[in-house]
Amino acid sequence: MLLNDRKLDDRDIKKAALLYLDGNSLRGVAKAFNVSHVTLLTYFKTVLSSIDPLLSNEVEAALSDNAPMSIKKEEVVDRILKSYHMYVNKHLSIREISEFFNVSFYTTYRDLERRLYLMYEAYPEFVTKEMVNTVKDLMKAHHLSNLNRGNDAYLDEKREHGRFAG
Repeated sequence: MLLNDRKLDDRDIKKAALLYLDGNSLRGVAKAFNVSHVTLLTYFKTVLSSIDPLLSNEVEAALSDNAPMSIKKEEVVDRILKSYHMYVNKHLSIREISEFFNVSFYTTYRDLERRLYLMYEAYPEFVTKEMVNTVKDLMKAHHLSNLNRGNDAYLDEKREHGRFAG
């Protein structure tokens, strides 16, 4: 629970779960109860089952259906697969790929690091474990080579977006 979050009682947790099941976003419901979405998710995963086990099962099912939502959008899937090709076969950097798609560095990084794996889980006939491992190995090699050269590109990127104070 975050420091600014208020504590929810059982009735509020149940109301929040029903609002979420009615199609409201997790963030939207959390905002309505003045808690963070992470705190609300924690309540759903830890407390709700002791309050109402059936409701808890429904929420868990809705949460698991919602998890790979980003990879259900055709344009995102297309961008992920093209990013993979550009990174692995054309040897472009994450920054170059980001510029090509006009998205942030972090979006491209998540596409390659996380969303590609989600696609592997959801669509193993299109994305193989070998593809996931290749990206992981390349990212590790790039990271280590940048460290060995003393490359500050990552810190420069953080400073540029105001995410690093130093």
